[in-house]
Amino acid sequence: MKKSLLALLLMATFALTFTGCKKDEEDNTPDITENSWSIDGIKYELSNSLLKPSFSGVSLSAFGNGSNLLIKFASKPTTSGTYTLKAITDELTGTQCSVTATVDKDLYYSVGNSGEVVKVTVSGDKVRAEISKVTLESTVEGATKKASLSANILEN
Repeated sequence: MKKSLLALLLMATFALTFTGCKKDEEDNTPDITENSWSIDGIKYELSNSLLKPSFSGVSLSAFGNGSNLLIKFASKPTTSGTYTLKAITDELTGTQCSVTATVDKDLYYSVGNSGEVVKVTVSGDKVRAEISKVTLESTVEGATKKASLSANILEN
């Protein structure tokens, strides 16, 4: 009886070892270097970036290759830290920001998903924003689609 129980236990352990496992999803995010960004795995190099006043705040704007990325802050960041990513419709305060990205004719925007952040570094008088895999949305002809954004933007 003990031998049968032990054999059954060994077979169950062996069977469970090879079931329930699935292949990890591939990470198709390209290597993000300074002044580049990617959306859904397509990388964009930026030729210019600047920090300037915008409607109700300050924006770090980056342009290049028919695309642009805009990171909006309540005021100019003066210290390094982590900023909470909010929806573009939210009023920004303190260490909060929002993001819009334009690729071809598509406009993507942050929606304020819980836990999504932008790492901001202030060095001298320049601001760097680093974004690691946040979800943006785009609405085209009534249909909403989601996209993954990563970026590393340094103010010129």
